[in-house]
Amino acid sequence: ALPPAQGHLAGASLRPGSRSLSMSRRGVEEDFESGVSGAKAVLFVQEGDQKSDMARETLMSMGVKYNEMELLNQMGQSSIQPSMEYLEYMETKTGTEELPQIHFRGGKAIGGIDNIFDALDSGELLQMFKDAGMAQ
Repeated sequence: ALPPAQGHLAGASLRPGSRSLSMSRRGVEEDFESGVSGAKAVLFVQEGDQKSDMARETLMSMGVKYNEMELLNQMGQSSIQPSMEYLEYMETKTGTEELPQIHFRGGKAIGGIDNIFDALDSGELLQMFKDAGMAQ
């Protein structure tokens, strides 16, 4: 049995039937996007990862609201059934499988700590949280 994923996506459609390893590309996209849509803003992380910790600290210092989902454990292994499928799908959106990643309702996303910091510096990150209704 897998350990429960920390901070499951609010409203995520992780029904047993949708968690099979042979989940279709379309099924992965629908599952992922419905979970993100329900949560509005999701930080995807790897447990014990310094870059993931930096992203978490950055968002906490910004005072924005978000949900968090751990995709990989400290050993780099899947924390939830569709972790690898989610990472592959995330790469189609952000150009990278690197964690951390922040995904927003409506399809906007930022992948990798350097891009997160760039978006923070430019003000784009805060605007994305405002657009998602997760920041003042």
